Amino acid sequence: MSVENKPSLPDRTTLMINVIRGYKLHLFSSNQCSKLGGWIRVNIKATYREGRVYKKTNWSVTECLVLQAAKREENDKHDKHRGAKEKWLAIEDYCWEHDVHRSGQQCKDRWYRMALEFKKVYEYQRAIPSGKPSFWQLSGSERKEARLPIVFHQEIYDAMVDWYLNSKPGNGNLVIDTSVPSPADEGHHDASNGNCSGTDEGESDDRSGHSMGNKNKRRKTIAKAALSLASMVERSGDVTSKALLECEDRKDQRLEKQLEFNERLAVRQLEANERLALKQMDANERIASGYINAIINLADALRSLSTPRSAEPQ
Repeated sequence: MSVENKPSLPDRTTLMINVIRGYKLHLFSSNQCSKLGGWIRVNIKATYREGRVYKKTNWSVTECLVLQAAKREENDKHDKHRGAKEKWLAIEDYCWEHDVHRSGQQCKDRWYRMALEFKKVYEYQRAIPSGKPSFWQLSGSERKEARLPIVFHQEIYDAMVDWYLNSKPGNGNLVIDTSVPSPADEGHHDASNGNCSGTDEGESDDRSGHSMGNKNKRRKTIAKAALSLASMVERSGDVTSKALLECEDRKDQRLEKQLEFNERLAVRQLEANERLALKQMDANERIASGYINAIINLADALRSLSTPRSAEPQ
């Protein structure tokens, strides 16, 4: 069928279905494709996300491992042209491909919390003195006292440690920006370009020095921003942990007060029952005493009737 005899363009829904099923777009003319191309690129991914039902339950260990793998794959791409929202949507798609039915926002929230907990556990594990127990040998109360996460599975920790160490060149504790040459390398490169003289050499050196100074400033600014962000995240985690500890303390205090109140109430109830029993015993004793007195009086009356009367006087 020629392009001229091709029927009119399908509507948006039919077009998206045909695109997903592998519709032959080359059957359309170039003008038609140019009109629809932009819309397809923007809406093709949004269409197959429609109708997804996201889980609301707690994250399992398997889901956390899939999230870690998705985040690792996304970071390894080094795609600077995509925004944060698009990256988290890509992580959502990766999770759905591995049967983890979570939204991009859920993945983002869970990842930030998991990264903060990993940082605390990693720093604790790295600074353990000899003879001291590891994080997974601590009890819940000991983790709480050390301001560590109450629960953090070792499988997740091992996966994140492997990624953290392998992503650092040479030393796991250092972050080296290999995309920007160091000043020593730049100086060596300039010296190897040959001997130059005159005004051009001075101007070139000035421009080179100015450019190098700008790069150093940018690197220092980025480093300061990273340190500021890290300290902000750490302070936020400390504040959150402190708030959780205070909440647990208040809960324990409320429980103790409730137990004391219940104990006092039980004591008062026992005392009231004891007083009631004593009153009942007193009442029963009075009734029994009345019955006894009545029987004695009745016996005296019968005895007086049965005694023969003395003879009457003549």
